[in-house]
Amino acid sequence: MPWLSWHACELVNYRLKPAITFLHCVFLCLSVTTLSGSSAKMGSISAQPRTMRSCSADGCQECPPSAVATTRPYLRTALARSVYSKILVDEEFKNFDRTKWYKVNVEALEPEADELFLELDSADAETQVFLERCQERSDAVFTQLFHLVARTLLAPFVSQTSINGILRRGSMFVISDRQFRKLFHLADDYRAERMLDLGAGDGATTALLAGMFDNVHVTEMSWPMKRILAARGFTIEDVEGWSQRPDGYDVICALNLLDRCSRPLTLLEQMKTALKPNGLVLVALAWPFRPYVEFSATGDHQPEQVLDIDGQSFEEQAVSMMRNVLKPLGFRVVSWSRLPYLCEGDLERTFYHLNDMIFALKLD
Repeated sequence: MPWLSWHACELVNYRLKPAITFLHCVFLCLSVTTLSGSSAKMGSISAQPRTMRSCSADGCQECPPSAVATTRPYLRTALARSVYSKILVDEEFKNFDRTKWYKVNVEALEPEADELFLELDSADAETQVFLERCQERSDAVFTQLFHLVARTLLAPFVSQTSINGILRRGSMFVISDRQFRKLFHLADDYRAERMLDLGAGDGATTALLAGMFDNVHVTEMSWPMKRILAARGFTIEDVEGWSQRPDGYDVICALNLLDRCSRPLTLLEQMKTALKPNGLVLVALAWPFRPYVEFSATGDHQPEQVLDIDGQSFEEQAVSMMRNVLKPLGFRVVSWSRLPYLCEGDLERTFYHLNDMIFALKLD
């Protein structure tokens, strides 16, 4: 039934797409009342205007020099507030400097980390395609309303990851094939036999890298996500047995997984044993580092093993990851970088994002 409802909403959005922007405007016009000054009152559903007034103290530097009445829209419903908030954020993003997603404070880096840092291109084509798709899906009002209701009904019974898989929502973007090749200093025609993506989710990022490999293998714990991965044509490996493959992997990816698994140190050791000679490892970690295990055995969502990552800033935690975790385990950093960890949005945001530190690794 959720599949039929989802497809119905998609069909309605497709057929009515030319009218959706117009409906947004009409909906907001019907939901907005402009409040100005202290005389705006609307009974039980009124909201007092926010005014800025100066105090009477001579020489006060904390307040404005004179009273300035501000105006703001009064939105009658939560849905209208969400749509209005999304419009404002979208307009703000048009002027956002995306190069900030990829920059670090090089002055805060140790000399070795500074030498290995590689700034990626903010004009990446696949990133732009993903953002445009986020815009299109976020504007699908009927689908988003269905998702809102379905998530509420499914939440007591299913994990958030599985809900996203059932609803075919929440796809994420980490890295493109072009960025991958740049991090490892590979030629444009690079090709290898076998890749493994650990914790692949719905395979959106995996699919971007898949064209460089003859065989693509994945692991995933969520059953709806497994169905999506199988439909993409990927080989699903057992979460406990993937490291026992005798012929190994040319590339192993663990993108935003180490802070979401219970035993990250064991996972890194298994990656070493499963890697072919001269194989490549790609590890991404969200900043700030905050471990959370969705499928924890004890139910407290805390990992059994804790990565020795210290510091507060992005640069401090990235350097700590290389110095305290990767090097002691026998990994050599080819390069590392910063990029946005993007996720499809909803009625309130076109997309959501975190900051990722990403490491291109080989074995010493």
